[in-house]
Amino acid sequence: MSASSKKKLRKEQNAAALTEKQQKQQKDKKSLKMYTLTFVVSMVLIVALGLGIVLYNPVNRTLDKRTTALTVAGTELNTTMLNYFLGDAIDNVRTEYKNAYGDYDFIYAGMEGLDFYASLEDQNHPEQTEKTWAQVFIDKAIADASNVYSLYNAAVNAGHKLTEDEETSILSNINTMTAYAIYYAYYDGLDSYLQDHYGPTANQETYTEYLRVKTMAQSYSEAYFDGLKYTDADYREFEKKDYYHYSSYNFSAYDIVVNSYRKGGTTDENGNKTYSDAEIEAAQNAAKADAESLGQGEYKDSTEFDKAIAALEINKDKKDVASTLYAKQFGGASIAQEDIRKWLSDEARTTGDIGVFPQTTKDSDGKEVTTGYTVIMFHSSTNNTMKLVNVRHILLKVETTTDKDGNTVPKAESLAQAESKAKELLDKFNNGKIQNGETFGALAKEHSDDGSAKENGLIEEIYPGMTVEEFDNWCFDANRKVGDTEIIKTEFGVHVMYFEGFCDMTYRDKLIDSELRDEATTAWIDEIVKNTEVIVGKTSRLHTDRTMA
Repeated sequence: MSASSKKKLRKEQNAAALTEKQQKQQKDKKSLKMYTLTFVVSMVLIVALGLGIVLYNPVNRTLDKRTTALTVAGTELNTTMLNYFLGDAIDNVRTEYKNAYGDYDFIYAGMEGLDFYASLEDQNHPEQTEKTWAQVFIDKAIADASNVYSLYNAAVNAGHKLTEDEETSILSNINTMTAYAIYYAYYDGLDSYLQDHYGPTANQETYTEYLRVKTMAQSYSEAYFDGLKYTDADYREFEKKDYYHYSSYNFSAYDIVVNSYRKGGTTDENGNKTYSDAEIEAAQNAAKADAESLGQGEYKDSTEFDKAIAALEINKDKKDVASTLYAKQFGGASIAQEDIRKWLSDEARTTGDIGVFPQTTKDSDGKEVTTGYTVIMFHSSTNNTMKLVNVRHILLKVETTTDKDGNTVPKAESLAQAESKAKELLDKFNNGKIQNGETFGALAKEHSDDGSAKENGLIEEIYPGMTVEEFDNWCFDANRKVGDTEIIKTEFGVHVMYFEGFCDMTYRDKLIDSELRDEATTAWIDEIVKNTEVIVGKTSRLHTDRTMA
């Protein structure tokens, strides 16, 4: 007889052995017990609801700790840990919209199928229609966590250690978040902030662990990136793929749009306007004629080019019509249109050259249609073979105010004080027994308001466009030589400058070097991730019943 059968038989025998009176007594006791239990549970729930919490969190915390949401290379991530990746994946998208559209971010997000004010679980993704936005973000969190933990485990296995600065950055991050949570977001502590943001089981201890894992993964990949070595021969071979990809160009561009030239049209009862084939053709011919007229002109500078643009019949009632200046545009991704890239990179190109480039698309029938023209005036180009430079500087910050037009401007008294102190420091340097980088650096360490003060004012491997215009122009002046000093003003304040010297590497090779390292590091990471076992566990407890707002 099986164990279950024996258990059942004993139960039946015990029940039969009870007298009728005993059975009644047991029944009454059972009823009283059930009533009492129901009453107690009901009262506890009423009290819990009245307090606005609470039996849920302790149970929830235990379940989230015990629930494996993802396993990467044998390392188990519980719900709490994966919630951190999920929350950051959501925040990254929110930040992208904010950076692109400012206060109108929610409007543009809505146009693309993401409602900031509705639960992510209640919205289907517009392209991955079989998934909700919640599931799309879960997939992103799983991918991010898989990459991070793959690198983290590889780092641990390789014996990689965090630097003292990296350890400090983790603590600094926690301290900054705590201050923000209490003094700016008005939470009673960091745990409350984290729970509101990442889910009910988040806390400082687990979030610190999350930061440590991410920092270790990042540190390991950066160590690989920095450890790669390349020769001049490597650079020359790599640039053969597209030499002009690493050159840059200055030019002005003006767009002519065919639809702006349409006249006539027929409006239906719903207010929709349509144009006849003849009207459409007339608009195309007029736009083409204006583009060609601009293209045939000769202009000594962009001012004359802009005058010709403003003189077009279509612009007669418009104000401030002008071309757009594009400075230091690289021949790679920043100039996407192939025919424009080729035209700009032609070695025969000279200042003032004009080019006209059709803009086309395909209609519903697959026919190519011209939608407009881009007219370009060439100014200059460079193959970026200038050497990178090292400089030292002392920054003296200036208090600012707002002028009548709303522009931020320096306060006159503060500016005067900064200029006076800058002259005093430069005189002290020039009148010293030794005028070199070391003595200037000592002054920078003592007086500079810039973060580079801890490096004795030294900023290395500066490339064109890396700094603000005034700083950049001083660094790359054609007559610049080692030991040059000067006082300059920028939006950040007054600078006392010292030219430390030129680097061996050119800006062009810096661009190539960076691309080589990026490609190699990406391939290295992909290989690590590909060879790491990832098992998706239970994700139903993740904090997805939330909005983007």
